[in-house]
Formats: sequence, structure tokens, C-alpha cells
Amino acid sequence: MNRQQRRRAARANKQNDGSQQSQSDPRFDAGRRAHQAGQFAEAQAVYDQLLNENPRNADALHYRGLLAFQQGQTEEALTMLNEAVSLRPNAPIFHGNLANVLLNAGDNERAEKAFRKAIRLDRNYALAHSNLATLLLGGGRIDEAETSVRRALKLQPRNFESYSNLGSILRRRGDLDGAEAAFRKALSINPDYERAHSNLIFALDFNASVSFEMQQAERRRWAERFADPLSVGVPHFAIDRDPDRKLRIGYVSGDFRNHSAAFSFGPVILERDREAFEAYCYMTSARRDIVTENFETAADQWRPSWGKPDSQIADMIRHDKIDILVDLSGHSAGNKLLAFARRPAPIQVSAWGHCTGTGTRAMDYLLADATTIPQTDAVHCTEEVIELSCAICYAPTDAAPDVSPLPLSSNGYITFGCLNRIEKLSDETIRVWSRVLEAVPASRLLLKSGALDDKGVTRQLRSRLVEHGIEDERVTTRGRSSWFEHIETLREIDIALDPFPNNGGITTLETLWMGVPVVSLRGHTPASRIAASILTASGCEEWVQEDADGYFDCAITLASEPTRLAALRDSLRDQISSRPLANSKLYAREVEGHYRRMWHAWCSRNE
Repeated sequence: MNRQQRRRAARANKQNDGSQQSQSDPRFDAGRRAHQAGQFAEAQAVYDQLLNENPRNADALHYRGLLAFQQGQTEEALTMLNEAVSLRPNAPIFHGNLANVLLNAGDNERAEKAFRKAIRLDRNYALAHSNLATLLLGGGRIDEAETSVRRALKLQPRNFESYSNLGSILRRRGDLDGAEAAFRKALSINPDYERAHSNLIFALDFNASVSFEMQQAERRRWAERFADPLSVGVPHFAIDRDPDRKLRIGYVSGDFRNHSAAFSFGPVILERDREAFEAYCYMTSARRDIVTENFETAADQWRPSWGKPDSQIADMIRHDKIDILVDLSGHSAGNKLLAFARRPAPIQVSAWGHCTGTGTRAMDYLLADATTIPQTDAVHCTEEVIELSCAICYAPTDAAPDVSPLPLSSNGYITFGCLNRIEKLSDETIRVWSRVLEAVPASRLLLKSGALDDKGVTRQLRSRLVEHGIEDERVTTRGRSSWFEHIETLREIDIALDPFPNNGGITTLETLWMGVPVVSLRGHTPASRIAASILTASGCEEWVQEDADGYFDCAITLASEPTRLAALRDSLRDQISSRPLANSKLYAREVEGHYRRMWHAWCSRNE
């Protein structure tokens, strides 16, 4: 066989090999259009027909796998995507999309390998570089993440998704002005990129130079463009208006998993009065773990919603006849606020996950408390603010370590500590910490954060501390660990120093649970008041200060009272256990009382 004959034979083999066809098949094109339009049933019918004709059709396997993932069928999706990759191992997009599914399913190790394979096959694959940055950021590898996303932007300078990813990375660095600029750049390229606007709102919530009124105004701008146009007319709900019947509560979140948000909203679901309330959980993430299984078991109905368009989620909620629908994300990642904008339930509430307001008129209530959102700020919210005893709750697990003796007793020196994310450590915070350490001879500072696995981040942080007068040898830094090891670190800390202007939330609750007092400074926005809320609700408001000098004095006073510190070590856990703040049943009853009052009010208006 000569060279020309071999070429003809190769072309014939390609034509007969289903792994190399479909792109030119008009049925495939129709299936892709239906898929992109969210017409999943029509798209699936096309892909299945092509696969029935030829199970080795790599294109059909690839897109059928993506569709399965969007329908919550992660294992089936991975099977099909892996088969597509085996049929066409040199297709960068196949490896890239396999990586996306693995990333969203929480298998970061295999996802990274697949992203890097896609990039080896095509060094100019900008989307793979950008998505790899998302993975690296999630693992606390901030320097690598920024390098990756900037590579994507070099390849595609007007890629709005990459600018949004860059904004998220800069926010994690604590560069809030840079993050804002990146998100606004994404929106200047594509004003209809809703995710970038929501990410911008989330970033502004942590910027101390942006007032609460300005934060809410940005939410209104987002809602006017994206949410309010979806709220057309007054919907009719064909449901029983009995004010005292059993109510069906829907909860929408991507955080029904081992995530700090789940600790704050979990008690309301897990400890509900099952005679009076049903719980329907709409999970918007593909990630699963033991916490997910607990929520799924506890729910009356579990609704996987990952990948579904907002309109389909709204239709599902409407079909389920939900009485009160609760958003557990606000403008944080994985939110489904555009499903709420379609008004699928008579009463809609935002709470817990990021309880700072949504901006959409379709949201009726916002659950907070008088500390995080006082009445002077509540007037700027679109929602009616309902005051709880505390904006968040803590459901301590039996697996938590026991409270330890005071470390000072064995060390002979005070150990201050902070287990919050590194991006919360502002220069203002470090300046006060420097004063505290200088005033307490031989004291040490223990810092722990997942980002400190990144050597570059650790080096930069230590440099900042030294610049502010904190000797390097007095500082201990630790990175990511298991939850148990993370909490066990608090056994080594005598006094916790809360960062400001952005405070600790669940971290503050965990710290108190381990018998460690927390010194905090109250700010002017919810993100800077959450620790004050927790301390007030726990009966420890004396540790909430109004300025840096008060913060310094409080820390010094505590450090000078070892007997009191030892007594607090023994009593704090019992103290907060007696309050709704850390008593799941009490907190659930309090929230359910508000649910019932909301329902009575709606029934009265709609007789």
C-alpha cells in the first residue's frame, strides 16, 4: 500500500469511526441548540438517538455527559465523559469539561490533572486556564490561581468570566479595591453577566469604605437589571389558606455540605417541629459529603437542582407548592436569586448564609438581628427585616474536642490567636495586634487559615506582621487541616483576637464553644458586626468594643486576669448552650414562630 492509499484508508476509517463524527450531523446541531436553550428533554432525545445508532459517538457521549451532570446525575456524567475522553484522547475540550465536572463534584485532585492535560494539549486554551484558577483558589493556592487567570486574560484580554475570576482571587487576597475593579471590568465587557454583578455585591460587603446604604443601592441596581424584570404580575397560588395548618418550607442552597454556612442554618432544618413544618431542600451544588447525607435524610423531600436553569428550579418549587421559600445564600456563590425573582412561593425569605439583603422586590423578609442590621440600616433594605435573637446559630457536634485547661498554665505566657481567613486581616487589625503583643511581654500569636498552605501567602503575611512591629519568632502559622484538628487548635489559645472591619462568624462561635474569649470591634456594616451579634447573644457583650483603643484595653485586661481566663474556660460552653445561639431546639422554635406569623399575615392579606 503506497502513501496515497494509506491516506485514503485513514480517511475512510475516520468516516466509519463514530468517535470522530457528529459535528456535521444536523441532528447533533439541533440537540446542541436545545441543550443551550435549556430544553434538556429535547437535547437528551437527540443525544440518545445518536448513541443508540453508534455507542462510540464521542461528541454525543461528551455532551450527553454534560447534560447528565446538569441534571444531577454526576456518576453517569463522569462515566460518559471518561468514555468520550478514551475515544478521543487528544481533544482538549473533552479533558476541560471532564475537569469542570470533577471540580464541581469536589474531586479536586483528578480535576487538576484533567485541566493540566487539556492545557498540555492546547497551551492557548484560555477557559481551561481560567477554570484551573478557580480550582487553585478553592485550595488556597492563591499565587498559582492568580498566575493561571492572568494567563487566561493574556490569551483572551476581553474574557469577562476570567475578569470575574480575577476579582474573586483579589478579594481572597484582601485587595478589595482591586477585586471591585476586576468585577466592574467584567461588567463593562458584558453588562449582562449577572454572576459578576452578584460577585461585586459580595465583595463590596467586605469593603469598610462602602456604607451599608451604598451596599444596598448596588443590590437595587443588580435587581433592576436582572431580577425585577422576571417578577411580572401578581402570581396566584392555589394553596390552602388555613393559617394554622402544617407548613411546607423550602430551603435553597449549594451549602448542604461541610461548609460554614451549613452550621448556621442546619439547626432550623434538622431540629424542626415535624408536626408543624415540612422541609424541602433544593441542593444547587453537585458536591456531596456526610453532611449532605444528613440533610438529605432529614428532609421530607430532597431536590437535586445543580445545573438546572433558574426557570426550571422555580417551576419545581411552584409544583411542590412551597408555602415559605428560604434563600440561604444571599449574593454568595451558588445562589439562585433569579429563581426567587420568578416568585415561585407566596412568602420568600433570605437568611443565614449571607444575610445582608438581596435587593429584589420578590424577597419579602430578611432574617437578621438588631446588632447586624439595626433599624437605622434596615430602612435601606428592600426586604422587611425580622429581628432574631442572633442572625446565625451554631449546632455544636458531639465530635468537637473537649475544652482544655488554660494554655497559659503550662506555657507560662499568653497565646493570642485568630483562626479566620487571611483576607480578613486588615492593616488596622495588625496595628492593634502589634500594640497588644508589645504590651504583654513574652506573648505569642497563633494564626491558622487554609490560605497559609500557600508559601507565598505565608511569606507575605509574615512580612506584613514584621512591618507593623510584630517579631517573626513570636508568630506561629498553620494551614489547612481536618475540621477536628482545626477546632483542636483552639486548645492552644488563651484569648482570641477577632479581625476587623470584617469579623469572624462561625469561627467566633467555635471559639466560644472551646472556652476561649473573643475580643471584637463593632463596625458599620453586617460583615463588621457579626461577631458583636454573636457575643451579645452569648452574654459576652463586654468584649465588644467601639474603637481600636477599647479593643486594645479589652485584650490587655483579659491577659492580666489568668484566674478569670481559667474560669471562662470552664464556663463558656455551658453559658452559650443555655441560649438559642447554641441551642438548636430553642433557635428552631424561635424561627418557626416567625414563620407562623409570616404565614398568618399572608393569609390575612389573601382571604
